Amino acid sequence: MAENKNHMPDQVLEEELAFDDKLEKAVRKARQRSLFKTIFVSLLAAVAVFLGVYIANDQIIAEKNLDALNSAELFEKISGPNVHVGTSFGFTGIADGYVEMQTYKLLKGVPVAWENRRLDTDLFGDPSKYYQEYSSISTMNPHTKEVNLYHYQSLKKQIEFYHPQIHYTKLKNELPLASNIDPHKYVEMSLSFDRDYSLEEVRQMLPSDVELSWLWVDTYEKKELHVKKDAPSDLNIAVYGFDAQERDGRKQDENDFIRALEDNRNFKDGYTPYQKEAERIYHILSHGKSRVEKNDIRIIGAVVVGTPAQLQKLKGQKYVRGAVIGVTADPY
Repeated sequence: MAENKNHMPDQVLEEELAFDDKLEKAVRKARQRSLFKTIFVSLLAAVAVFLGVYIANDQIIAEKNLDALNSAELFEKISGPNVHVGTSFGFTGIADGYVEMQTYKLLKGVPVAWENRRLDTDLFGDPSKYYQEYSSISTMNPHTKEVNLYHYQSLKKQIEFYHPQIHYTKLKNELPLASNIDPHKYVEMSLSFDRDYSLEEVRQMLPSDVELSWLWVDTYEKKELHVKKDAPSDLNIAVYGFDAQERDGRKQDENDFIRALEDNRNFKDGYTPYQKEAERIYHILSHGKSRVEKNDIRIIGAVVVGTPAQLQKLKGQKYVRGAVIGVTADPY
């Protein structure tokens, strides 16, 4: 009995140690489960935050891409001689994105590829304005000894314009050259007038079988013309006007140009990169008035399309100060 009593403390100690060990293991497991749970919840929270930020970023950039595209298309309505916007697509990245849009020329319903443009957008800023930062490809015409200009991307011949109040050292008149083109082709040609005209006057004085495609509006200030004296002819960059072709069953007119100009001024104030330029043009045309009126729109040039034979009817017309051949297309 004495021996059994001596062994009792040892047995209790062993039981206590075993209990402590089990307790320690239980606590360790509980801590591990708590740690795993914390890590799991943290991961879920991180994934949720990441997805939220990603979705928000995607939506904001997509919206900015759409605004950039809409503003560029809107500005194209008052610029880009005979240039139309075709297909487009956007890319959204992390904190930035871009839109690419295809443009084309239109010759009696036949599209001719012209240029692919890229507009960059940013999560924290306004979209970049599309700048035509390029040097045209120039070659010497062996027959006329004149320099021809070709678009850097499409490699197609560029039209040129001459303001009626600017003195140029040399003016191009390529009407005689048009007779050397395949008689079945459609030919784009820019016309620079001897003075400014109303739209009604322009429609009346052009041959009926020559298609009036685009109209060049005088948006220049007198001081601007003085600076540009003896300057080379304007390309597609600094000329403004409007499409003269039929849309929705009617021909475009001065009011369409004024509306497009106002839309450019009012497009998401502080967002579009074209607003300042639209505001500048509007100020020039309004002559200090609160609104631009139909009579303020004066036409100083045009883009026309026709066959070589049809364009020959423009020969000898006093209102044609300069004429430059642009792109050509087969009638099918």
